[in-house]
Amino acid sequence: VLFPMGQLDSIAREVFDDLSTMGPNRLFSYARILLHGQVVFGMIGCLTMVYGTIHPGQVACALFGIVAIDLRHAPLMRSYAWLVTFLLVLDIVWHHFWAERLLRNFTGVQENQEMWWGLMVANTNKVCGFGMELVCGILRLLSIPLWFMLWNGSYLAGHPNGGGVCGVGSSDGYEVPTVVRQGYEMVTAKGPDEY
Repeated sequence: VLFPMGQLDSIAREVFDDLSTMGPNRLFSYARILLHGQVVFGMIGCLTMVYGTIHPGQVACALFGIVAIDLRHAPLMRSYAWLVTFLLVLDIVWHHFWAERLLRNFTGVQENQEMWWGLMVANTNKVCGFGMELVCGILRLLSIPLWFMLWNGSYLAGHPNGGGVCGVGSSDGYEVPTVVRQGYEMVTAKGPDEY
């Protein structure tokens, strides 16, 4: 056993105590930084030759999280909190099935003998496929406590149509950017027959 259960419990308490003193603005800022990291490393992961279909989906989910935070739209942020948990499980499943194949350069094709990827493709797969998936998974793992604190602090329970700032007053230094707010109001103010 790497850590005794009591020690893990005390570490978790310390982390959540430290996070709870940060306040919602700092928690949202850290969540946003981790989301941008997922976009950057996910885009690099899209360069992989095989087994990389997970990366575009991860980039899309991270962009969804960025939009949810920018709009401070409560249902979208709660949806992303669930989505990041699902993505972390997906990371574990992906590594279970594909990490060994990528690290061994195995193509899965056999004719007279096993076929292996060439050197350039193999290294691209290792760095872009395996490496970027690992980095994005770690970023998601780091973001779970942030989203947990935001959820439990009722900061994801703001105005359901994005009109509120989800528990963060404008005096706290964050307001939804005007362009984003205008775009949101334009889309939601008119019915389908009014365009």
